[in-house]
This record gives sequence, C-alpha cells and structure tokens, in this order.
Amino acid sequence: MGSYRGWVRPDGAGLLLVTTRDTAPTTWGPRAHLVPLEPLAADPSGAVLRDAAPAAGTTEEAAALGERLGGLPLALETAGR
Repeated sequence: MGSYRGWVRPDGAGLLLVTTRDTAPTTWGPRAHLVPLEPLAADPSGAVLRDAAPAAGTTEEAAALGERLGGLPLALETAGR
C-alpha cells in the first residue's frame, strides 16, 4: 500500500485531484483512480494562453508558444500570467 507521502489521506472525506508524472499505483494506494492525460495540442494550448492574456499576441503566436511549452497546462497557466 502506498505511503501517501504524508499528505494524501486514504480515508478523508471529499475529493482530491493530484497531477503528477508518478503513475505507480503503489504510490497512491488502492482507492486512487489514476487517469492518464496527454499534453494539449498546439491550438488548445494557444487558446489557454489567449484566455489568460488575450492582448499578448496573435492566435498563431499563442499556438506556437503553447507548442514550445509542450502543451503542459501548468506551464501554459504560468506563461499566461
């Protein structure tokens, strides 16, 4: 059973969403529901950037930057700020 790294409690109430590259079921325990996600493609990445900073560039520039950032939502959110 996973150690829950000291902060994920297996019997707490509510829902917890954790984003991580650690996909080992032994890390998260038997009650965790692991959902693999793919990075966003260039156009959706650009849309995230344009939503965060609409005056920062064109749609094409945003898509290109989104692609350079690997389509990773946290990277896109940070860049949009």
